[in-house]
Amino acid sequence: MSKNSGNAILYADQATSKTNWVGAVYINTASDRETTNTTAYDAIASQSAWLVDASATSVRLQVSTVDVFWDATADAYQAISLTGDSTVDINILKSSLSTTRATELGVTLDVKKEGTPTMPDITFSSAVTSATGGNGENYSNTTANALSYTVGNAGASVDVQVTTYDAFTLNYGGNSVTATLVIKASAGYVSGADAAAAVATTLAEAWGAKYGVTAADGLTAVASGALSFWMSPTGSSGTITAPSLKSSKSGSRAYNEIAAITWSAASSDEASMASSGSITKTVMDWTIGATTASTDNYSVGNTLVITLLENVAGSGKAAQLTNATLTTDAGAVTQTNFGPPTGSDDVYQKAARLLTDLISEGTSAAETDTSADVYVDDARGDVIFGQAAEAGIDVTTGDLRVTFSRIHWLSS
Repeated sequence: MSKNSGNAILYADQATSKTNWVGAVYINTASDRETTNTTAYDAIASQSAWLVDASATSVRLQVSTVDVFWDATADAYQAISLTGDSTVDINILKSSLSTTRATELGVTLDVKKEGTPTMPDITFSSAVTSATGGNGENYSNTTANALSYTVGNAGASVDVQVTTYDAFTLNYGGNSVTATLVIKASAGYVSGADAAAAVATTLAEAWGAKYGVTAADGLTAVASGALSFWMSPTGSSGTITAPSLKSSKSGSRAYNEIAAITWSAASSDEASMASSGSITKTVMDWTIGATTASTDNYSVGNTLVITLLENVAGSGKAAQLTNATLTTDAGAVTQTNFGPPTGSDDVYQKAARLLTDLISEGTSAAETDTSADVYVDDARGDVIFGQAAEAGIDVTTGDLRVTFSRIHWLSS
């Protein structure tokens, strides 16, 4: 028994050679062996994309000189005449015969009206009433009616009124600016049309100062300009006129981004202080888009985006995409932006081939999304660099499980 006790100590001391030590009776050491492969990645299908301007009257798509679009009128695969009605045109271009032909060629065809998107205007009200059409998105008929009683104009129209303590936030696509009013008046508050104009102008200027990239309205380019797809809007007469898209080369990436206004109202004490006791409650209302519904608060597409996606990722069909060509009534598309191609005399192709710098397994910082850039002239998502699957290299570390027994010696 004393030997066994001593053996336990020796076993712990001689752990590195325990399997060969004659005093070891039983060993069962768990394995910590681990195999990893961080260099492997899946295949990614390639995708090509074209942006077709609304002025184009016809479009023809070919893969390795084979026509994709089916013209039902001519009963043939050929160029398609566009009607100018995007819904009709998409249905024609994506007919079952066209999509089937694309599948036979090893690619998937898609057409969507999501290119060159535009944001809605934002209009601030000069007054609020409970009548239908008399209020915007901040008040309903019911809340507008209750408001009229609160400010002492029971059932009547209420002028909007804001102070230097009211803070408004303008948001486009997840990026925002917050500003308080700089009121050029002896009083610390304004009302009616003057209040609406003050809010619109203040927010438009604040957006330009933070996200503008070109000199406009006396504003100069700023470092954070690359954070947003949207240029500086114009604010006047109570309306923030929708900002323009910085680059159509972004394809559909700015499509369906939301425009929003939020308001942190002045307290009753602040309102009274700013107005020398004239008011104790501030009022402001606004409408985004053509209606008070939230469904038109988003950016909408204006041009067609045509895409071809490789059916089998890494299958080698990327060569089919390389050989794909798009032609409009203005000629074959070789340029990557709208405008006259090099060497021509004001001849517009009415379409552009979209590009991306995002390479799936690239290591360059310019190829990956960061908080410092949204890549306003890159059509990543519409355009995808394909790649074949990579098995990578297995790396093994740790020790195998050790099991050893001499228990049978003790039976004799």
